[in-house]
Amino acid sequence: PVERFREDPVRPLRAARLVSRYGFHVTSKTLAAMRCAAPWLDRVAMERIRDELWKLLVGPHVADALELCRRTGLMAVFFPELLEGWRKKQNHYHRHDIYRHTVLCVQYSPPRLRVRLAALVHDIGKARVRKKIRGVYRFYGHEKLSAQMAADILKRWLAPKRLTEEVLKLVENHMVHSTDLWK
Repeated sequence: PVERFREDPVRPLRAARLVSRYGFHVTSKTLAAMRCAAPWLDRVAMERIRDELWKLLVGPHVADALELCRRTGLMAVFFPELLEGWRKKQNHYHRHDIYRHTVLCVQYSPPRLRVRLAALVHDIGKARVRKKIRGVYRFYGHEKLSAQMAADILKRWLAPKRLTEEVLKLVENHMVHSTDLWK
């Protein structure tokens, strides 16, 4: 597998996409090769990374694929911001850390690209604004920072303007609880 990944460094990400699409499991030899090849992904054109990522995001096994990307180091190359939430506890309203919460939000959202992208970046700013106040973690203003970070991430991924606008609208408003405010 290392030789195949050396021929085309996007192949480890494609393997993760196939996990997402078909529920495949990666052998230990392939997993080791993916870890070895992960740094090579930064030599790949962003359009190719983006295309594989977007196909990965709409698969029925997306949580497994995202976790594979984290475990192999691929995520550190194309989406290091998500790793900031790894093992960062939240408050009593959340069962999982920021990273796992995000992955599960993606998994359980409808498999439409704009929705899954919004789920992927909706809490991306939480790790940066996280503060413990009277023993409870708070995330004041995370939706605003998440939207700013999402704009930068989507620009880096060369997302189309309309898709970016739609995703940012969802992220900016994901903390609006009053249905009267929704149009």
